[in-house]
Order: sequence, then structure tokens, then C-alpha cells
Amino acid sequence: MKAPRDVPPEGTEDDDGQRRSRTDSKRERVATETALAELAERLLTATPKVLAALQLDEMTLQAVADTRRIASAPARARALRHVRSFLRGADWLTVLRRLDALAGGISPSALSESDAARHAALLSAQGDPGLSRFLEEFPEGDRGRLRQLLQNVRRAPEAKREKARRQLEALIQNTLDEHQRAVGAKPGAPEPDVPEHD
Repeated sequence: MKAPRDVPPEGTEDDDGQRRSRTDSKRERVATETALAELAERLLTATPKVLAALQLDEMTLQAVADTRRIASAPARARALRHVRSFLRGADWLTVLRRLDALAGGISPSALSESDAARHAALLSAQGDPGLSRFLEEFPEGDRGRLRQLLQNVRRAPEAKREKARRQLEALIQNTLDEHQRAVGAKPGAPEPDVPEHD
């Protein structure tokens, strides 16, 4: 199965050889950067216990601690961009999922590491641009139902976000299963990509 991708380089072709428009790619990048900015802000208000549970690397933790101490708004904005750059280089989707789980009283160790879970996290972070990308890769998806569940995740208060995301994850898993059956039914279809887990 295809693992969820972050934003593709501008003007590149995806696995199916289809060209993505620059506008679509830009929307995904903007949505990702917005999600990273919101995540960075949430990390600044997280307690030390929550930060420890997120298993952030030492440089990210130090950047968060340094940013907390800054009072000047322009300097704080620059420091937040620095935190975002550390998150961008790390597995920020996992950090986001762990933070939402902790806010909902769920242990991060109870989170699923499936492709559907990662797709759900990426969609909930990117919104409609991510949904468009997902449906290009998996046209079997029910756009209306996916959008409804996606909006439920995005509107849910922090404490209920992970529960809403699990409903989205279940629908995504069904979509991935349908796609797998459709690909398997085509004669001479290539084997699906299998993500590597670290």
C-alpha cells in the first residue's frame, strides 16, 4: 500500500505519472505549514510531562524551551519558525497524533501505526488539499463521507480529536482495502508499495 506522502516537490509527477498543478502543490504546502505552525504553538503551551511523552529530540525540546522564554513578539515569531523547521525535519505527524492522544487521555502507545492512521493524521492536518491528493491516489474513496469525517476531526475540541480521527481512520482503511482489491483485480497490475517502518 502507498504510504502517505508529505508535499511533493513542485511540478513533479506522482507514481501514476499524472502531473500535479502548481496550485494544488502550493495548497498542500500552505496547509502543511499551517499545521506545523499550530503544532509549534501547542508545544509551547504543553507541560514538561506532555513534552516528555511526545519523545521529541533534544534539539526540538531546546528550541521549544528557548522560545518560551522570549517576550518580544517579532523575536518569538522567528523562534517559532525555528521550532517549525525542527518539526518539519522530524516525524511531525507522529508528534501531532501523540499530542492529540494525550489531550484526550489516551496513551501514545495505544495509537495505531497503520497506513490508515498516518493518512488520517495527514488529512486532518492538511484539510481539503490533503483530501484532494488522497482521492487522486485512491479514487475509490467516498469524497462526501471523508470530508464530513475530516471536518469532524478539525472541529473537535482537543480532548475529542483523537476519537474523531479514529472514525476517519476506519473509513480510510476501508478505502485502502477497496483500492487494494481494485488493483489486485486488474490483470498485470503491479504490486502495491509497502511502506518501510522504522
